[in-house]
Amino acid sequence: FFTDRPWNGIPPTVPFLILVAVLVCVPARRFPSRRASLRSLVPEITPMPPTRAVLAGVGSLVVLALVPVAVGNKLPVWIAGLTHMLVFASIGLLVWISGQISLCQASFLALGATTMGHLTNGAGLPWGLGLLLAGLLTVPIGLVVAIPAIRLSGVYLALATFGFAVLMQQVMYPSGWMFGFTLQASAPRPHLGSLDGTNDTTFYYIVLVIVALSVTAIIALCRSRLGRLLRAMAETPTMLATHGLSVSTSRLLVFSISAFFAGIAGGLQVSQFGTVSSLNYVPLQSLLFLAVLAIFGTRLLRSSILAAASIAVIPRYAAEISALAFLNDTDRQMLTFGAVAILAGVLTARRREFIVWLSARAGSTPPSGQRARPTRLAAARPAARATVSAGAVR
Repeated sequence: FFTDRPWNGIPPTVPFLILVAVLVCVPARRFPSRRASLRSLVPEITPMPPTRAVLAGVGSLVVLALVPVAVGNKLPVWIAGLTHMLVFASIGLLVWISGQISLCQASFLALGATTMGHLTNGAGLPWGLGLLLAGLLTVPIGLVVAIPAIRLSGVYLALATFGFAVLMQQVMYPSGWMFGFTLQASAPRPHLGSLDGTNDTTFYYIVLVIVALSVTAIIALCRSRLGRLLRAMAETPTMLATHGLSVSTSRLLVFSISAFFAGIAGGLQVSQFGTVSSLNYVPLQSLLFLAVLAIFGTRLLRSSILAAASIAVIPRYAAEISALAFLNDTDRQMLTFGAVAILAGVLTARRREFIVWLSARAGSTPPSGQRARPTRLAAARPAARATVSAGAVR
Protein backbone atom coordinates (compact mmCIF):
# COMPACT_ATOMS: atom_id res chain seq x y z
CA PHE A 1 0.00 0.00 0.00
CA PHE A 2 3.02 2.28 0.14
CA THR A 3 4.27 1.25 -3.32
CA ASP A 4 1.31 2.51 -5.34
CA ARG A 5 2.30 6.15 -5.73
CA PRO A 6 0.34 8.79 -7.68
CA TRP A 7 1.98 11.62 -9.62
CA ASN A 8 2.60 13.71 -6.50
CA GLY A 9 4.71 10.90 -5.01
CA ILE A 10 2.56 10.51 -1.86
CA PRO A 11 0.78 7.17 -1.39
CA PRO A 12 -3.00 7.60 -1.01
CA THR A 13 -2.90 5.92 2.41
CA VAL A 14 -0.61 8.53 3.99
CA PRO A 15 -3.20 11.35 4.47
CA PHE A 16 -5.50 9.00 6.37
CA LEU A 17 -2.62 7.71 8.48
CA ILE A 18 -1.86 11.31 9.40
CA LEU A 19 -5.56 12.02 10.07
CA VAL A 20 -5.95 9.09 12.46
CA ALA A 21 -2.64 9.89 14.17
CA VAL A 22 -3.62 13.54 14.71
CA LEU A 23 -7.09 12.70 16.03
CA VAL A 24 -5.71 10.07 18.41
CA CYS A 25 -2.62 11.95 19.64
CA VAL A 26 -3.72 15.60 19.82
CA PRO A 27 -5.38 16.47 23.17
CA ALA A 28 -9.16 16.51 22.87
CA ARG A 29 -9.38 19.95 24.48
CA ARG A 30 -7.75 21.40 21.35
CA PHE A 31 -10.80 20.46 19.29
CA PRO A 32 -13.78 22.88 19.45
CA SER A 33 -17.40 21.71 19.87
CA ARG A 34 -16.52 18.28 21.18
CA ARG A 35 -20.09 17.59 22.33
CA ALA A 36 -21.77 17.84 18.93
CA SER A 37 -23.44 14.56 17.94
CA LEU A 38 -25.90 13.21 15.41
CA ARG A 39 -28.28 12.23 18.21
CA SER A 40 -28.67 15.87 19.24
CA LEU A 41 -29.72 16.82 15.70
CA VAL A 42 -32.65 14.38 15.54
CA PRO A 43 -35.87 15.09 17.47
CA GLU A 44 -36.19 12.83 20.50
CA ILE A 45 -39.09 10.35 20.35
CA THR A 46 -40.70 8.94 23.48
CA PRO A 47 -39.93 5.21 23.75
CA MET A 48 -42.86 2.87 23.17
CA PRO A 49 -44.42 1.25 26.24
CA PRO A 50 -43.26 -2.36 26.73
CA THR A 51 -46.62 -3.85 25.73
CA ARG A 52 -46.80 -1.89 22.49
CA ALA A 53 -43.16 -2.67 21.77
CA VAL A 54 -43.80 -6.41 22.15
CA LEU A 55 -46.88 -6.21 19.92
CA ALA A 56 -44.93 -4.26 17.30
CA GLY A 57 -42.11 -6.79 17.36
CA VAL A 58 -44.43 -9.79 17.12
CA GLY A 59 -46.41 -8.14 14.34
CA SER A 60 -43.25 -7.39 12.37
CA LEU A 61 -42.07 -10.98 12.84
CA VAL A 62 -45.39 -12.38 11.60
CA VAL A 63 -45.32 -10.16 8.51
CA LEU A 64 -41.72 -11.13 7.73
CA ALA A 65 -42.57 -14.82 8.21
CA LEU A 66 -45.24 -14.53 5.49
CA VAL A 67 -42.90 -12.88 2.98
CA PRO A 68 -41.90 -16.10 1.11
CA VAL A 69 -45.57 -16.75 0.36
CA ALA A 70 -46.06 -13.34 -1.26
CA VAL A 71 -42.85 -12.35 -3.06
CA GLY A 72 -42.08 -15.38 -5.23
CA ASN A 73 -38.73 -15.16 -7.01
CA LYS A 74 -37.88 -11.88 -5.24
CA LEU A 75 -37.05 -13.75 -2.03
CA PRO A 76 -33.24 -13.14 -2.28
CA VAL A 77 -33.99 -9.41 -2.17
CA TRP A 78 -35.77 -9.87 1.15
CA ILE A 79 -32.95 -12.01 2.52
CA ALA A 80 -30.62 -9.09 1.80
CA GLY A 81 -33.14 -6.84 3.53
CA LEU A 82 -32.98 -8.98 6.68
CA THR A 83 -29.19 -8.82 6.85
CA HIS A 84 -29.31 -5.05 6.36
CA MET A 85 -31.85 -4.83 9.17
CA LEU A 86 -29.26 -6.33 11.52
CA VAL A 87 -26.66 -3.89 10.17
CA PHE A 88 -28.88 -0.89 10.92
CA ALA A 89 -29.77 -2.25 14.37
CA SER A 90 -26.06 -2.46 15.21
CA ILE A 91 -25.55 1.14 14.03
CA GLY A 92 -28.66 2.30 15.91
CA LEU A 93 -27.24 0.89 19.13
CA LEU A 94 -24.23 3.16 18.68
CA VAL A 95 -25.95 6.28 17.39
CA TRP A 96 -29.35 6.43 19.10
CA ILE A 97 -28.57 4.72 22.40
CA SER A 98 -24.97 5.63 23.26
CA GLY A 99 -24.65 8.84 21.21
CA GLN A 100 -21.56 7.65 19.29
CA ILE A 101 -20.89 7.94 15.55
CA SER A 102 -19.19 5.24 13.51
CA LEU A 103 -18.29 5.46 9.82
CA CYS A 104 -16.56 2.10 9.65
CA GLN A 105 -19.49 -0.29 9.98
CA ALA A 106 -18.86 -1.55 6.44
CA SER A 107 -15.38 -2.59 7.59
CA PHE A 108 -16.95 -4.69 10.36
CA LEU A 109 -19.19 -6.30 7.74
CA ALA A 110 -16.18 -7.04 5.54
CA LEU A 111 -14.29 -8.58 8.45
CA GLY A 112 -17.26 -10.77 9.35
CA ALA A 113 -17.68 -11.89 5.74
CA THR A 114 -14.02 -12.76 5.22
CA THR A 115 -13.72 -14.47 8.60
CA MET A 116 -16.78 -16.55 7.75
CA GLY A 117 -15.14 -17.58 4.48
CA HIS A 118 -11.82 -18.50 6.11
CA LEU A 119 -13.47 -20.54 8.85
CA THR A 120 -15.99 -22.46 6.71
CA ASN A 121 -14.29 -22.87 3.34
CA GLY A 122 -10.74 -22.76 4.68
CA ALA A 123 -10.80 -24.45 8.09
CA GLY A 124 -13.90 -26.55 7.40
CA LEU A 125 -15.76 -25.51 10.56
CA PRO A 126 -19.53 -26.03 10.80
CA TRP A 127 -21.60 -23.15 9.47
CA GLY A 128 -23.15 -22.16 12.80
CA LEU A 129 -19.83 -22.17 14.63
CA GLY A 130 -18.21 -20.22 11.82
CA LEU A 131 -20.94 -17.56 11.99
CA LEU A 132 -20.57 -17.20 15.75
CA LEU A 133 -16.78 -16.90 15.48
CA ALA A 134 -17.17 -14.37 12.65
CA GLY A 135 -18.97 -12.13 15.12
CA LEU A 136 -16.61 -12.79 18.00
CA LEU A 137 -13.44 -12.19 15.96
CA THR A 138 -14.82 -8.82 14.85
CA VAL A 139 -14.97 -7.67 18.47
CA PRO A 140 -11.20 -6.91 18.80
CA ILE A 141 -11.43 -4.57 15.81
CA GLY A 142 -14.39 -2.90 17.49
CA LEU A 143 -12.24 -2.35 20.56
CA VAL A 144 -9.54 -0.73 18.40
CA VAL A 145 -12.12 1.61 16.84
CA ALA A 146 -13.43 2.45 20.32
CA ILE A 147 -10.07 3.91 21.38
CA PRO A 148 -10.73 7.26 19.63
CA ALA A 149 -14.26 7.25 21.12
CA ILE A 150 -12.75 7.44 24.62
CA ARG A 151 -11.48 10.95 23.90
CA LEU A 152 -13.39 12.15 20.82
CA SER A 153 -17.03 12.71 19.91
CA GLY A 154 -19.14 14.17 17.15
CA VAL A 155 -17.49 15.04 13.86
CA TYR A 156 -14.00 14.20 15.15
CA LEU A 157 -15.06 10.67 16.04
CA ALA A 158 -16.70 10.37 12.63
CA LEU A 159 -13.46 11.47 10.93
CA ALA A 160 -11.39 9.05 13.01
CA THR A 161 -13.64 6.08 12.24
CA PHE A 162 -13.80 7.01 8.55
CA GLY A 163 -10.01 7.22 8.44
CA PHE A 164 -9.85 3.79 10.06
CA ALA A 165 -12.22 2.43 7.39
CA VAL A 166 -9.99 3.79 4.62
CA LEU A 167 -6.95 2.20 6.27
CA MET A 168 -8.79 -1.11 6.42
CA GLN A 169 -9.62 -0.83 2.73
CA GLN A 170 -6.09 0.06 1.67
CA VAL A 171 -4.10 -2.13 4.05
CA MET A 172 -6.18 -5.07 5.30
CA TYR A 173 -8.55 -5.83 2.42
CA PRO A 174 -5.77 -6.98 0.01
CA SER A 175 -4.02 -9.03 2.72
CA GLY A 176 -4.44 -12.74 3.25
CA TRP A 177 -6.21 -12.04 6.55
CA MET A 178 -9.23 -10.72 4.64
CA PHE A 179 -10.02 -10.77 0.90
CA GLY A 180 -6.52 -11.55 -0.35
CA PHE A 181 -5.12 -10.92 -3.81
CA THR A 182 -8.41 -11.67 -5.57
CA LEU A 183 -10.29 -9.17 -3.35
CA GLN A 184 -13.09 -11.72 -2.98
CA ALA A 185 -14.40 -13.96 -0.21
CA SER A 186 -16.69 -16.97 -0.42
CA ALA A 187 -18.63 -19.13 2.03
CA PRO A 188 -21.22 -21.91 1.71
CA ARG A 189 -24.82 -21.91 2.81
CA PRO A 190 -25.72 -23.96 5.89
CA HIS A 191 -26.74 -27.60 6.05
CA LEU A 192 -28.30 -27.95 9.50
CA GLY A 193 -29.61 -31.49 9.77
CA SER A 194 -32.57 -31.76 7.42
CA LEU A 195 -32.45 -28.03 6.66
CA ASP A 196 -30.83 -27.36 3.29
CA GLY A 197 -29.76 -23.73 3.12
CA THR A 198 -29.22 -23.88 -0.63
CA ASN A 199 -32.99 -23.52 -0.92
CA ASP A 200 -33.86 -19.81 -0.76
CA THR A 201 -36.98 -20.33 1.36
CA THR A 202 -35.13 -22.44 3.93
CA PHE A 203 -32.24 -20.01 4.04
CA TYR A 204 -34.67 -17.09 4.43
CA TYR A 205 -36.16 -18.62 7.57
CA ILE A 206 -32.70 -19.43 8.96
CA VAL A 207 -31.65 -15.80 8.46
CA LEU A 208 -34.98 -14.58 9.87
CA VAL A 209 -34.47 -16.55 13.10
CA ILE A 210 -30.88 -15.29 13.50
CA VAL A 211 -31.80 -11.67 12.78
CA ALA A 212 -34.88 -11.81 15.03
CA LEU A 213 -32.83 -13.18 17.94
CA SER A 214 -30.07 -10.63 17.36
CA VAL A 215 -32.41 -7.63 17.14
CA THR A 216 -34.33 -8.87 20.19
CA ALA A 217 -31.05 -9.07 22.10
CA ILE A 218 -30.16 -5.52 21.05
CA ILE A 219 -33.56 -4.18 22.10
CA ALA A 220 -33.38 -6.06 25.41
CA LEU A 221 -29.94 -4.57 25.98
CA CYS A 222 -31.31 -1.08 25.30
CA ARG A 223 -34.03 -1.59 27.93
CA SER A 224 -31.64 -3.08 30.50
CA ARG A 225 -29.48 -1.32 33.08
CA LEU A 226 -26.65 -1.13 30.55
CA GLY A 227 -28.97 0.59 28.08
CA ARG A 228 -29.89 3.20 30.68
CA LEU A 229 -26.20 3.76 31.38
CA LEU A 230 -25.53 4.22 27.66
CA ARG A 231 -28.34 6.77 27.39
CA ALA A 232 -26.95 8.63 30.38
CA MET A 233 -23.52 8.54 28.77
CA ALA A 234 -24.98 10.05 25.61
CA GLU A 235 -26.66 12.86 27.55
CA THR A 236 -24.25 13.71 30.39
CA PRO A 237 -21.06 11.62 30.50
CA THR A 238 -19.61 13.91 33.18
CA MET A 239 -22.46 13.13 35.56
CA LEU A 240 -21.97 9.42 34.89
CA ALA A 241 -18.28 9.69 35.75
CA THR A 242 -19.13 11.69 38.88
CA HIS A 243 -21.18 8.76 40.17
CA GLY A 244 -18.16 6.49 39.86
CA LEU A 245 -19.12 4.75 36.61
CA SER A 246 -16.52 4.29 33.88
CA VAL A 247 -17.49 6.11 30.69
CA SER A 248 -14.50 4.63 28.84
CA THR A 249 -15.54 1.07 29.69
CA SER A 250 -19.09 1.77 28.52
CA ARG A 251 -17.84 3.08 25.18
CA LEU A 252 -15.54 0.10 24.69
CA LEU A 253 -18.43 -2.22 25.48
CA VAL A 254 -20.95 -0.65 23.10
CA PHE A 255 -18.49 -0.59 20.19
CA SER A 256 -17.67 -4.25 20.86
CA ILE A 257 -21.34 -5.26 20.87
CA SER A 258 -22.02 -3.29 17.70
CA ALA A 259 -19.02 -4.86 15.96
CA PHE A 260 -20.16 -8.35 17.01
CA PHE A 261 -23.59 -8.01 15.40
CA ALA A 262 -22.12 -6.34 12.31
CA GLY A 263 -19.75 -9.31 11.97
CA ILE A 264 -22.74 -11.66 12.17
CA ALA A 265 -24.46 -9.66 9.41
CA GLY A 266 -21.33 -9.87 7.25
CA GLY A 267 -21.24 -13.65 7.68
CA LEU A 268 -24.88 -13.90 6.62
CA GLN A 269 -24.23 -11.75 3.55
CA VAL A 270 -21.36 -13.85 2.23
CA SER A 271 -23.39 -17.02 2.86
CA GLN A 272 -26.32 -15.67 0.88
CA PHE A 273 -24.38 -14.63 -2.21
CA GLY A 274 -21.69 -17.30 -2.06
CA THR A 275 -19.01 -14.82 -3.09
CA VAL A 276 -18.63 -11.14 -2.20
CA SER A 277 -16.14 -8.54 -3.36
CA SER A 278 -14.26 -5.92 -1.39
CA LEU A 279 -16.08 -3.34 -3.52
CA ASN A 280 -19.24 -4.14 -1.56
CA TYR A 281 -17.64 -2.76 1.62
CA VAL A 282 -16.09 0.56 0.64
CA PRO A 283 -15.92 3.26 3.35
CA LEU A 284 -18.57 5.42 1.67
CA GLN A 285 -21.05 2.59 2.24
CA SER A 286 -20.82 3.30 5.98
CA LEU A 287 -21.66 6.95 5.35
CA LEU A 288 -24.70 5.87 3.34
CA PHE A 289 -25.80 3.57 6.18
CA LEU A 290 -25.61 6.40 8.71
CA ALA A 291 -27.40 8.89 6.47
CA VAL A 292 -30.27 6.49 5.73
CA LEU A 293 -30.65 5.57 9.41
CA ALA A 294 -30.83 9.25 10.39
CA ILE A 295 -33.87 9.75 8.16
CA PHE A 296 -36.10 7.24 9.94
CA GLY A 297 -35.82 8.49 13.52
CA THR A 298 -34.56 7.17 16.81
CA ARG A 299 -36.80 4.15 17.42
CA LEU A 300 -34.51 1.19 16.96
CA LEU A 301 -36.87 -1.41 15.50
CA ARG A 302 -38.79 0.92 13.22
CA SER A 303 -35.73 2.72 11.89
CA SER A 304 -33.91 -0.59 11.27
CA ILE A 305 -36.80 -2.05 9.27
CA LEU A 306 -37.46 1.08 7.21
CA ALA A 307 -33.78 1.76 6.55
CA ALA A 308 -33.21 -1.83 5.42
CA ALA A 309 -36.22 -1.65 3.12
CA SER A 310 -35.06 1.62 1.57
CA ILE A 311 -31.48 0.47 0.98
CA ALA A 312 -31.94 -3.21 0.02
CA VAL A 313 -35.53 -3.92 -1.03
CA ILE A 314 -36.99 -0.85 -2.74
CA PRO A 315 -34.06 -0.28 -5.17
CA ARG A 316 -34.40 -3.86 -6.49
CA TYR A 317 -38.10 -3.38 -7.15
CA ALA A 318 -37.31 -0.03 -8.76
CA ALA A 319 -35.18 -1.93 -11.29
CA GLU A 320 -38.40 -3.25 -12.83
CA ILE A 321 -39.47 0.28 -13.76
CA SER A 322 -38.49 0.75 -17.39
CA ALA A 323 -37.35 4.35 -16.83
CA LEU A 324 -34.85 3.14 -14.19
CA ALA A 325 -33.70 -0.06 -15.87
CA PHE A 326 -30.50 1.53 -17.17
CA LEU A 327 -29.28 2.39 -13.63
CA ASN A 328 -27.03 0.06 -11.66
CA ASP A 329 -27.70 -1.01 -8.07
CA THR A 330 -25.65 1.80 -6.54
CA ASP A 331 -27.44 4.47 -8.59
CA ARG A 332 -30.83 3.07 -7.63
CA GLN A 333 -29.80 3.08 -3.97
CA MET A 334 -28.78 6.72 -4.22
CA LEU A 335 -32.00 7.60 -6.05
CA THR A 336 -34.11 5.88 -3.41
CA PHE A 337 -32.14 7.55 -0.63
CA GLY A 338 -32.65 10.99 -2.21
CA ALA A 339 -36.39 10.47 -2.65
CA VAL A 340 -36.81 9.23 0.93
CA ALA A 341 -34.70 12.13 2.25
CA ILE A 342 -36.88 14.69 0.44
CA LEU A 343 -40.07 13.02 1.68
CA ALA A 344 -38.74 12.88 5.25
CA GLY A 345 -37.77 16.55 5.12
CA VAL A 346 -41.22 17.59 3.90
CA LEU A 347 -43.04 15.46 6.49
CA THR A 348 -40.80 16.73 9.28
CA ALA A 349 -41.42 20.35 8.32
CA ARG A 350 -45.19 19.76 8.09
CA ARG A 351 -45.49 17.18 10.87
CA ARG A 352 -48.00 19.19 12.91
CA GLU A 353 -50.32 19.83 9.98
CA PHE A 354 -50.01 16.20 8.84
CA ILE A 355 -51.06 14.83 12.25
CA VAL A 356 -54.00 17.25 12.45
CA TRP A 357 -55.11 16.21 8.95
CA LEU A 358 -54.92 12.51 9.82
CA SER A 359 -56.87 13.11 13.05
CA ALA A 360 -59.55 15.01 11.15
CA ARG A 361 -59.90 12.20 8.62
CA ALA A 362 -60.18 9.66 11.44
CA GLY A 363 -62.68 11.81 13.33
CA SER A 364 -60.54 11.97 16.47
CA THR A 365 -58.89 14.74 18.47
CA PRO A 366 -55.21 15.30 17.67
CA PRO A 367 -52.75 14.53 20.47
CA SER A 368 -51.85 17.20 22.98
CA GLY A 369 -49.26 19.57 21.61
CA GLN A 370 -50.07 18.68 17.99
CA ARG A 371 -53.13 20.88 17.46
CA ALA A 372 -52.72 23.46 14.79
CA ARG A 373 -52.01 26.89 16.16
CA PRO A 374 -54.21 29.71 14.84
CA THR A 375 -52.37 31.93 12.43
CA ARG A 376 -51.93 35.61 13.02
CA LEU A 377 -54.37 36.36 10.18
CA ALA A 378 -57.09 34.16 11.65
CA ALA A 379 -56.64 35.75 15.05
CA ALA A 380 -56.99 39.22 13.56
CA ARG A 381 -60.29 38.56 11.75
CA PRO A 382 -62.65 39.04 14.76
CA ALA A 383 -61.03 42.37 15.56
CA ALA A 384 -61.41 43.46 11.95
CA ARG A 385 -65.11 42.56 11.93
CA ALA A 386 -65.63 44.47 15.19
CA THR A 387 -64.02 47.57 13.70
CA VAL A 388 -66.24 47.40 10.62
CA SER A 389 -69.33 46.96 12.77
CA ALA A 390 -68.38 49.92 14.91
CA GLY A 391 -67.84 52.00 11.79
CA ALA A 392 -71.24 51.04 10.47
CA VAL A 393 -72.92 52.06 13.73
CA ARG A 394 -71.17 55.37 13.66
